[in-house]
Amino acid sequence: MLKDPVKGKRILIIGVKFYHYNDEIIGKLRKRGADVVFFYERDITIRHALIDAFWPHRMDKWQEKHYGKILNAIRGQYFDYLLVIRGYKMPVSFSGAVRRISPGIKTILYQWDSLNNWNYLNVMQEFDRVYTFDYMDAEDLNIKYIPTFHTDEFSDMLPVRSKYDMFFFGNYTFERYQQMQKIIDFAEANGYKLKTHLFLSYKRYIRERTRGIKIERDKVAFYRMNKANYLKLFNDSNIIVDITTETQSGLSMRVLDTLAAGKKLITNNRHIMKESFYNPEQIHIVNPADFDIPGSFFKEETFEKINHSMDTWIDKIFAD
Repeated sequence: MLKDPVKGKRILIIGVKFYHYNDEIIGKLRKRGADVVFFYERDITIRHALIDAFWPHRMDKWQEKHYGKILNAIRGQYFDYLLVIRGYKMPVSFSGAVRRISPGIKTILYQWDSLNNWNYLNVMQEFDRVYTFDYMDAEDLNIKYIPTFHTDEFSDMLPVRSKYDMFFFGNYTFERYQQMQKIIDFAEANGYKLKTHLFLSYKRYIRERTRGIKIERDKVAFYRMNKANYLKLFNDSNIIVDITTETQSGLSMRVLDTLAAGKKLITNNRHIMKESFYNPEQIHIVNPADFDIPGSFFKEETFEKINHSMDTWIDKIFAD
């Protein structure tokens, strides 16, 4: 049996505020015997939101101050690993400062955002290992591709008779909003039962309206769906719809959730065809321009579960 790379290790994690995933990662690492210290990659108070909205030119200084607080908090402690997930506006000097506090530490940068959305070129030079979930970044930057993960609930799901033909879920972008309207029109025209949840914060809604973008309020949700409701709607649906932004080529967690549950997937991400598990009977690549799906794809059936578990992700990230 291979030695667990995280058992008995002290791990400092700098992570993104993203749904429940931080708690899931921390919980899984601790279950495997690691001692974890966690900090968000940015201040999560209203002050950060105000600076971002009204004084964006101050953001670099604000983030420098945030990372300085992290360094003060860990001073005098020893860690085996530093794992940074994204690292929004992280000072280039941060990784070196952590090394001085904890000599011998191994530093890992994992990107689950595309270089098109977040420029991490300067920061990545300071890390021992750099991984990305994005196909194009892996090729262009010559770094290792490691997809993200699904949580255990999806691989544990048992098939049920579907209440909905399709389930569309995601965070708002105008591109995704436009695609959702096409999905709604397609479902209505063909008599399919569709459930949608596109989260849009009030702040973003107001910003979009001031830019002249018209958004139908009944088509978006101003609240985040809780995990229990998401899991129920997901399991009650025959097909999961994933609409990826054009700036990203990596597989979203929604895709990995779907494959873990053995469900059917509709996605606009053509890069999935590179994967060994790609099966056109399970995965339909949609043309965003018209969103036309053959009726035969709506037949209810389940497929072999594909493993991209969090344990697998941890093994790949921390493997020596």
